[in-house]
Amino acid sequence: MPQPDTASEARALAMQALEAQAAGRDDAADALFARAQGIDPDAVAEVLREYDAAHEPDSRDQRTFDSDRVEQHHDLEGKLPGEG
Repeated sequence: MPQPDTASEARALAMQALEAQAAGRDDAADALFARAQGIDPDAVAEVLREYDAAHEPDSRDQRTFDSDRVEQHHDLEGKLPGEG
């Protein structure tokens, strides 16, 4: 089980990685995430869950969701209720 100070370090690195990612510095974000994962993967997962819960999906996610719903709708057209 990771020590509390290592969990804190991993959380701090993961948060720095999110900031780097938001700034478009993907290589730096990848390196920071890798370091954090090596220290405490559970702490990184917790940071990502907290981040996801606090932020709306970006527009790319919404377009993908909308596209999937349209395709699903077209797949279901012409079928009777209960046919799937």
